[in-house]
Amino acid sequence: MSRHEALLELTLCEAADQVRTGQASATELVQAALRRSHAVQPRTNCFLAIEEEEALAAAARADAAIRRG
Repeated sequence: MSRHEALLELTLCEAADQVRTGQASATELVQAALRRSHAVQPRTNCFLAIEEEEALAAAARADAAIRRG
């Protein structure tokens, strides 16, 4: 199982714990979710839009806030 796949198996609480403890970053989690979203969209057409830039920017802000404490 790849790192991205493993991140997608986490519950929200587990993901938050990993971000809080530095085991994963918000950016890594968003990248994993975006990768999965793009992979399933052609088959499922389940998203009206995938706002990749906005999601990555929000993740970067979250990571910066965590680093600042």
